Amino acid sequence: MLDSEEFLQLHQWWRKYGRWLVLAGVLVVIGVIVWQTWVYHKTKQDEKAASIYYRVEIALKNHAPTQLQNNVDTLIQRYPTTPYAALGQLILAKIAVENNKLRRAAGLLDWVVHHGSQPALRRLAVLRLAKIRITQNKPDEALALLRSPFSEVYLPLVNNLVGDAWLAKNGQKKAHAAFAQAVAAAQAQGLPTGILELKLTGMDSSVKELQK
Repeated sequence: MLDSEEFLQLHQWWRKYGRWLVLAGVLVVIGVIVWQTWVYHKTKQDEKAASIYYRVEIALKNHAPTQLQNNVDTLIQRYPTTPYAALGQLILAKIAVENNKLRRAAGLLDWVVHHGSQPALRRLAVLRLAKIRITQNKPDEALALLRSPFSEVYLPLVNNLVGDAWLAKNGQKKAHAAFAQAVAAAQAQGLPTGILELKLTGMDSSVKELQK
């Protein structure tokens, strides 16, 4: 049992801090409700986007370009923050490259670079876009893209493209150095290095000439 003095102290404490405790409790409850609502909404959005992306895969398998484009457009318009939107753009970009429509492919990949929700998909788009820029004889744009931060797992691909970009700029020494870095990165990961070593071997004589 509380005596009168303890009761008075508790009463005074409650008058001073009680409403803030109640308010904090209400805010916590509201935060939980908002979070659960957001998770539920995101889950539903992902489920709907996954369903549409399944249609994209069916259209691709059936060689139905109109249906393919329409479904990707739906993903971009309604579910742009899901990974399925970026995946759809990557598929369209791949088809565009196969049909030598590099300008269209670059536009699709640029969307993924700037709007893709998944870092891994954005990095993949950067690598593919850099390759297109090199093919379009725009090595400076490729090099600018390749300055983006990449984890070690991407370094063989990144340095290989950097080498190709410098070759397009007639920068033999820098190309050779980039290819050497690509070989080292690939060896560190236990990846095959045959093509990269062929590039290095083919450049050795020209680099030696420059060093004379």
